[in-house]
Amino acid sequence: MYRLDPELPGWAVRVLAMLSEGARQEPDYADDCKRLAHAKRCGEVGFT
Repeated sequence: MYRLDPELPGWAVRVLAMLSEGARQEPDYADDCKRLAHAKRCGEVGFT
């Protein structure tokens, strides 16, 4: 299971959030985002 380091600098967290948001807007990644959201709801992944 992957987790972000809790001591990750705020700027790095923001960069990752922006990358995630950008991926959600790309049709090629829409299915991946749906599967990830499902896995998060089911507790299959350890990051938010």
